[in-house]
Amino acid sequence: MSFSDLREIWGFRVGHLEPVFSLKSPKYAKEYLISIHKVAFPTGDKIKQSKWMNYPLPKSLSQLRPIYDHDLKNSKFTSKTAEKLSFDISIFTEFLSAYNKVDNDIKPIMLHYSLIYLFGFFSRSWLKYGENPAHGLKLVPQKVLLETEKVYS
Repeated sequence: MSFSDLREIWGFRVGHLEPVFSLKSPKYAKEYLISIHKVAFPTGDKIKQSKWMNYPLPKSLSQLRPIYDHDLKNSKFTSKTAEKLSFDISIFTEFLSAYNKVDNDIKPIMLHYSLIYLFGFFSRSWLKYGENPAHGLKLVPQKVLLETEKVYS
């Protein structure tokens, strides 16, 4: 898949790319977040909850939950989520615009990270997360590192 494929897919879905670029604004991202749930679940949380219960979740994803109507009524939650959505789509569009300006050996990396932000945008549109594990990295106190060093030396 290339960026031109992504542009075609998105353009086919929404008619043109302007709606994508408008989502870089938290205001429009917030409108998108609220409206997409009204369209997908016009009867509210009951259908959402029953669909969610049909998906088996591993214990490691126990903090993952769907976004419910009461979440969307919380202005702090919707504003924070809209900021994350606008950030994700902003970074995705930056990769999209820079893709044709980089050497061919860099393009796969650009595509990889752009898709991470695009998929992050879509997952944040529907799901809320607990603690973020910070990209799989964990801070370890220096004392533990020194003790580990002694064991292996």
